[in-house]
Amino acid sequence: SDVTLEHFADEDIIEALQKQFIVARLNIFAVHCANLPPQFFAGLDGGERLLTPLYWNRLIKRAGGQVIDRFGYGFSNTRMAQWNWRIPIIAETMMYRKLARLAVVIGFVVRKRAE
Repeated sequence: SDVTLEHFADEDIIEALQKQFIVARLNIFAVHCANLPPQFFAGLDGGERLLTPLYWNRLIKRAGGQVIDRFGYGFSNTRMAQWNWRIPIIAETMMYRKLARLAVVIGFVVRKRAE
């Protein structure tokens, strides 16, 4: 899913992930996160819960999942872009995985944890 899960309560997110683990080996989703600067809040529909990447990791773990990979995008809308316009370009093109935790939108590749 793309920027959808952050609209739901924790228990609903956990249930959705658990159901997705039943039907697919991998689940890829992206969410708006807490790195979104306030000046961009007006562009949201108001139902987003802007959670930290660490919080998302905990939800995935509670659902019985394991993060395989992370990626990020929307660096041009972060506080980094206010420091130097080159930083978001470098982040988007070369370091989108390593800097994912700093992105406005973070994508997760997850699978069910081995039991």
